[in-house]
Amino acid sequence: MTEEQRRWLLLHLNNNRGGGTNSGGGVLTPYEFVAQSINLDSSIGITTRDGARTFINDLTGRIWCVGGWNPTQWPVTESTNQQWYSDDNGETFTQAADAPWSERHNYGLQKKSDGTIILFGGDDVNGTPPKDSWTWSPITELWTNITMDWGLTGGERTGYGQAIDASDAIYMIGGSIDNNIVKSTDNGATWTVFATIPTGYEVGLGYSCWHNNELYNICGLNSVKNFKVSASGVVTTLPDLTGEMATRAGWCEIVSFKGRILWIDGTGSGGNKTGVRISEDGMLTWQKIGSFFMRASHARAIEVMTIDSEEVVFAVTGNQSLDSNKITAEPYVALANEAVYSVTKAVSGYVGNCLKVRRSSDNTELDIGFTGNDLDTTSLLSFVGAGDGFITAWYDQSGNGHDLTEAVQANQALIVSAGVLETDNGLPAINFNTTSKRLSLPAPINLTSKYSISTVMNLAAGYKIFMLGNTANCYGFFNYDYVIHNNGNANPFQQETATVFTSGSQKLLEIYRNRMQSEAYQNGTLKTMLPSGSTGGLAWYWDTDFYFLQIGQEYGFGYAFTGKIQELNIKCGVIEPTSHTTIQADINARFNIY
Repeated sequence: MTEEQRRWLLLHLNNNRGGGTNSGGGVLTPYEFVAQSINLDSSIGITTRDGARTFINDLTGRIWCVGGWNPTQWPVTESTNQQWYSDDNGETFTQAADAPWSERHNYGLQKKSDGTIILFGGDDVNGTPPKDSWTWSPITELWTNITMDWGLTGGERTGYGQAIDASDAIYMIGGSIDNNIVKSTDNGATWTVFATIPTGYEVGLGYSCWHNNELYNICGLNSVKNFKVSASGVVTTLPDLTGEMATRAGWCEIVSFKGRILWIDGTGSGGNKTGVRISEDGMLTWQKIGSFFMRASHARAIEVMTIDSEEVVFAVTGNQSLDSNKITAEPYVALANEAVYSVTKAVSGYVGNCLKVRRSSDNTELDIGFTGNDLDTTSLLSFVGAGDGFITAWYDQSGNGHDLTEAVQANQALIVSAGVLETDNGLPAINFNTTSKRLSLPAPINLTSKYSISTVMNLAAGYKIFMLGNTANCYGFFNYDYVIHNNGNANPFQQETATVFTSGSQKLLEIYRNRMQSEAYQNGTLKTMLPSGSTGGLAWYWDTDFYFLQIGQEYGFGYAFTGKIQELNIKCGVIEPTSHTTIQADINARFNIY
């Protein structure tokens, strides 16, 4: 063994292969699960296929996709033993020499703890499913035949579930022959009966995984029955699939990932689906976490892999397109202040000023700070006198220097009117009293894919808009009735059809994006929620581009916000889904809104 191979083996043996262990004495480590496409081009080299499998060479990082059949033909007349590999994490694939095993699809494939791949059985277009077993070496990247005949009663079997346990024993669950779950401890050379599937829970195109030292199975096509089997062979039935999941069980997939069972939608009503769900309690309940940003397909080649030192669920879609996709698990972190504007001290430890104000009497400008945590209204009113006070700058308390400004006097919002402080609910407020008023940040502000945008405002009646973004890319618009947003298509404006936000009084509004979905809140109450990527409603479009911040008059379309605003609080980071409510609680405590 070379030194490189020794290092690989040590790394691999110390790597958690996604066995589903909990941490912290049974408490699951909190993660944000993110599904994303690596490549959305169907011409990545590999041809479309159904029932293929993927695996990674832990020694080299090379991703392999092997076997399957041509889904464009029906009835199918062409299956394959083709082998394709990717050296760029799924961006492109290159064809290698065909495998020595016969053409097939929906076969068994599992990875042992030393990186060896075991391939067994499957079916072909000739109606004579193979009953052989093969191993593949990560060092040579070559296949070795173990047996051409399992020796099982009935011989071949198709449509079975499959799994591998922590001791590298492999399992076939049911299939077309009988209700037995069989087990092999010698790379598929011989098999013994491990357990028997209960009547009514028979597996037809079942999907299985080894999780928390138990075997789990979703029965798949034309079945909503589920069960698990203990390491000693005791079978326990689980709740049937219901609702949307019941219609999407055909050609679905389940894998053990980060202590959860992760589900990928299969075929359902209206075609193939792309939903992603997790179960944290052993398939008793499920939570939808989003969707793959990929074309619909079924029979995906999906496996847990370590790519660039990160454990991910990797998928190459099968039936209708060949997109590469992955699911990652990001640890939750505290939200970081990206830009914070407030008439109160909203960031602990902030030592700068709050506003720069121009007085109407002689156009002199003055920075106004805080007294304790409150705007220094005594200094403000003394400076302005009996005239008007206008906002020329609203300072960013985050420390990032994203100060909002307006140099054109006619476009400056009010803070003092005829010597009287503008207020809302007893606290200072910036009044955009005409459609020409605005504050803007001409420099870019970079929001991440996870964020919370909160604002305290009082929207005037009528069609009035608050904007974060610019005409090309915007994170969201508010008016008194709707959420309006840019979702990246030709028509930049899409709106929620039901009433979302209301006008005429001080409100705390929040856009919150996490866990693959967007949520909108008014005064702490969820108003609407849609998965990210939707084409209608609240579908907050995001990418890594830079965005501009603007309040008030919108330059390109002529829309404008009228009303009062007291805070705009922009934070970025990956947080627990319920943790963002602490942001709302903090703001509400300072403004006493609800």
